[in-house]
Amino acid sequence: MPRYLMKCSYDGTAFFGYQKQVDKRTVQEEIEKIISKLLNTPTSIYASGRTDAGVHAHGQYFHFDSPKILEKERFMYALNALLPKDIHIISMKEVAPDFHARYQALAKKYVYVIHQGEDDPFLRNTTYQLHQSLNVEKMKIAAETLKGTLCYRNFTSKEEDEKDFVRTIYAIHFHEENHTVRISFLGDGFMRYMVRMLVGSFIAIGLGKEEPDYFTKHLYTETRQITSYKAPAQGLFLEEVYYFEALPFNFHTHTKRCGHACGEDEEYVQAAIQAGIKTLGFSDHIFYPNFQNEPFPHVRGDYTLLEDYLHSILELKEKYQEQIDIHVGFEAEYYEDYDAYYKKLLESGKIEYLILGQHFLRTNGVSSRISNGPYDEEGVKRYTDALIAGMKTGYYRYVAHPDLYLCFYHPFDAVAKEAAHRICEVANECHLPLELNLGGARRGLRLYNQNEMRLCYPVYEFWKIVAEHHCKVVIGVDAHEPKNFLSPAQVLAREIADDLNLDLTDEFPR
Repeated sequence: MPRYLMKCSYDGTAFFGYQKQVDKRTVQEEIEKIISKLLNTPTSIYASGRTDAGVHAHGQYFHFDSPKILEKERFMYALNALLPKDIHIISMKEVAPDFHARYQALAKKYVYVIHQGEDDPFLRNTTYQLHQSLNVEKMKIAAETLKGTLCYRNFTSKEEDEKDFVRTIYAIHFHEENHTVRISFLGDGFMRYMVRMLVGSFIAIGLGKEEPDYFTKHLYTETRQITSYKAPAQGLFLEEVYYFEALPFNFHTHTKRCGHACGEDEEYVQAAIQAGIKTLGFSDHIFYPNFQNEPFPHVRGDYTLLEDYLHSILELKEKYQEQIDIHVGFEAEYYEDYDAYYKKLLESGKIEYLILGQHFLRTNGVSSRISNGPYDEEGVKRYTDALIAGMKTGYYRYVAHPDLYLCFYHPFDAVAKEAAHRICEVANECHLPLELNLGGARRGLRLYNQNEMRLCYPVYEFWKIVAEHHCKVVIGVDAHEPKNFLSPAQVLAREIADDLNLDLTDEFPR
């Protein structure tokens, strides 16, 4: 029996929530009624989760089983024609028979919309109309205390006997435009009223009723003390639900030869196939001949491993040619004194590509890891200059983790911004995509600048500048273990890409 996944939107104003209730109008009931009519059999739908009365959705998902194969476009057309006008089906696709819209959701994104100033009658059902101005900067400071895995028992109406109040919030963003403030939350899941209670508390902070440390005080209480703040339902939207999504390609894959990855070459291939990747590129850290003065062990393999690496990948290419398209290359820094080596490798035909990953800088034949400092303006400039020099050679297909410098230069100040603009400008000049790297996302949120929780990379502010320059962007797994291909970290990268409308390419640049 085929199973289908649908994405829908709805205006929650006239509904008593998503989930079916006796003698109440609900989203689930309306959709089930029409699908059952079209299939001529009682049909249940199973959603990613429920929304409360008055809450809206731009991206709610549900699945159902059909007794027959459906022509998706025709079925969607018929369904939308019969559904009430406050519900709309956006997309439909067939999924595996064991897929579940709720249990296989990796993350959810909610957005709350606040309108400041005079009432607007046309916004009354879709925004919270607040007649006062908010101090958004104070709200942003408070938001840093919420990122990460925390116990939110004081920010939900969930029953006390349900002990699991722990949730992870990956990102909170504030968007201000004219009189509107949009607050977005990305997390692994949210409990009943959780987002509305968090927003209500944010509003109290923004109005000066509470200080930015309000969340800290209420997250770490010995007894349950549920917050009294709760924003109205009409400003809340279920924006998106994230499921694992196969990448069209990945050309950033390491092997155990580098000394800090694990797993056999064939295990990477098998894991990539399992993840739905159609084109796989191996790009271990490049092996340099006569390479001396490497400051840290276990960062790349010895040059003597080159032939074994090439032979192994070519064997796998032939063995799995019916299942996946395999290529071989390297992730390489740009060192001026190895310029001839890069050129020789590419012209020899032994490798197919290079990607530019500037982990080290080199002066007078001596390498220094960028993580070893200095963390000052000069260090950022040296990193940026080296990256730009590499881009201009024409040797590389794309730039791996271009925001790597922000792991070590923590404030996103004028220095960091200038570096970002320079990188983007040259990337466009050289027609080189920039990589939104999943390796940094897998490391999770970390504390920076004493009060900022963020990823080491990708860094949201950097990618805002990428969006301004309209640079081409690729997503790279940066796999160091076979299981990395199935990591939920892709959600964090996809959220940045979606939120900033980045120009993602689904073709490996030639």
